[in-house]
Parts: sequence; C-alpha cells; structure tokens
Amino acid sequence: MYKKFTYSRLLFTLFSLFTFIGMATAQKGTIKGTVSDVEGPLIGASVVISGTSQGSVTDIDGTYDIIVDPGTYTIE
Repeated sequence: MYKKFTYSRLLFTLFSLFTFIGMATAQKGTIKGTVSDVEGPLIGASVVISGTSQGSVTDIDGTYDIIVDPGTYTIE
C-alpha cells in the first residue's frame, strides 16, 4: 500500500511539474532576424532590445534569437 501511494504521488508531482513548465514556456515569444551589410552577414554583432539589457549576439550566419514576453519591442 505504501509503495502504491508513493508511486501515485510521484506521478502526480511529475505531471504537475511538466504542466507548469509547459504553461510557462508557452507564454514566451521569439524575435529572430539576420544582421548583414553589402558584404554579407555580420558575425558577432550585438542586438539589444531598446531600454533593456536583454539581447543576443549574431552567429556565423548573422542570425540571432531573443526569447521575450509577448509585446512590441524596438531592436538596436
């Protein structure tokens, strides 16, 4: 009886945890883009959301991803 209770409690805890994580990540969005000039993609360029310290650095293809809450943002 004790093992069954513990197993059920563990399953409930894991289910609750995964549900909470799913809900928390579902409320985020991603800003994606590419930074380039006439010569091609810019590697290592800083991309920052205006008025914050949140941002990213471009990769070898000049692309970046920033995970944000839903809203309107200005990128620098």
